[in-house]
Amino acid sequence: MQKTIYSKSSIERKNEYKIITRIYEEDGVRKVEKAAQNEQAVYHVERLEKTAKRNPYLTEGVTLAPCEKTAPGKVSFPYITGKRLDQQIDEHAKGHQWDAIYEDIKLLKNIIMNIEHKYPFQTCGEFEEMFGIYPQLEGYESASNVNIDMVASNIIMADQIYIIDYEWDFEFLIPLKYIVYRSIFLNGTINTLPDDVKSKVMDLLEISKEEEMIFFQMEVAFQHYITGVSLTDLYSRMSIKNYRINTDDLLDTLYTAKIVTEQNKKLIEKTFWLHEKANLNLNVKEYLGHNIRIELADKPAIIKDLEVFTVKNNVCDKVGFTTNSDLYLYEQHYYQTVPVVEVVPQDCELVQISYKVQKLEQNANEYIGTFIKHVHEESELQLIKNSRAWKAVTFAKKLLGRK
Repeated sequence: MQKTIYSKSSIERKNEYKIITRIYEEDGVRKVEKAAQNEQAVYHVERLEKTAKRNPYLTEGVTLAPCEKTAPGKVSFPYITGKRLDQQIDEHAKGHQWDAIYEDIKLLKNIIMNIEHKYPFQTCGEFEEMFGIYPQLEGYESASNVNIDMVASNIIMADQIYIIDYEWDFEFLIPLKYIVYRSIFLNGTINTLPDDVKSKVMDLLEISKEEEMIFFQMEVAFQHYITGVSLTDLYSRMSIKNYRINTDDLLDTLYTAKIVTEQNKKLIEKTFWLHEKANLNLNVKEYLGHNIRIELADKPAIIKDLEVFTVKNNVCDKVGFTTNSDLYLYEQHYYQTVPVVEVVPQDCELVQISYKVQKLEQNANEYIGTFIKHVHEESELQLIKNSRAWKAVTFAKKLLGRK
């Protein structure tokens, strides 16, 4: 019998890339499963088995995690236990072991660049549709069928060095230097290193400021392509620097979300950064027909992009919900108290909630209260104007020529 340990749905993507990733345990053995959420995503999932068989990486001891197709639109991987490269980088950063970080970066770069069948880059229609047009990249070392998601969290050091989560590879040429840049750009620890250390990292990677700008534009275009939504604002982290802040300031940028049953039993509790896209996933098979309460944050807030989905048989459906927002304006919910969403799941396996939290400024409650009062007054006035007595008086005034 299978026991699900973790499940995540990629609901923010286009239909052809929407998948469910699940870690489960069966007979004491853990595995990872990726499943298409719809017919359009079947090809994206099933091609992972072919990708695993043609390992392009030549660095000794480096291999792709094995993959096998288990059913139409489903593949399975072994659950690999070991230290992720991003964890190692984080440990070295906390200990101010800068030389060790440089070695980590060299390893990452070497894995990406040391592959078979490299060619001078030439653009094509598929590349331009996904990333844009960059004549400056003509002639760069490039390759096809290589994983562009070579971030440090997808590299696990165990008996060998395993590359996991390699779903993003394409049959057209990709400049390898962009993949190197991307692996560093999406690493939170590296982006918060002291300026001199980060500068040394970029020197080791041999990436110029001009190339940084090109690769940044490529990344934004890529995210836009796979989601259909512009994500430029999510990449403001590129300019992150270190500043001295006190503990209160730091805590003010965090919030905690939790899911509880109608009996107030806590099922999930997670902490997020402000403006970070929050995704909460709950297996609800035991709670069908019962009220589930989702506290989106532990303080008054503004909630953007709030969506609730149910999943059954790998099919994701958007569903309605109730919430305690005091005001809904320009597709944003304003809460003067802790923001809460309530759902009663019916005939489904998972409930998924996605949203972003913005800080509610101290004087915002006053403005919200004033606005709500104004709305209520307008509503009351409209009710009066629609009453028979008001209409009769208005008609009489018109007959008498009065205003």
